[in-house]
Amino acid sequence: FGLPRYRPGTAEQLKMPLLVSVAGHDLEASPAFAVEVAEQAPQGEVQQYAAGHFDVYLEPLRSQVIADQIAFLSKHLLEPQR
Repeated sequence: FGLPRYRPGTAEQLKMPLLVSVAGHDLEASPAFAVEVAEQAPQGEVQQYAAGHFDVYLEPLRSQVIADQIAFLSKHLLEPQR
């Protein structure tokens, strides 16, 4: 069983808006790498949290992450296309 790996060049090909939520104190995955990949996407947006990998599933941070995700979706799905 292998972990999924990022294929270089993939982010640059994405045509849709992309939100990457990053736990800055993550010890399971590299926060710096996640930010780097997100910044390569033409419409990539990064939301960073001072938290560990699993902290985003616990209150009060969970509510903040959900609010940020809803704001992202509202911005890109509900606003008139430019």
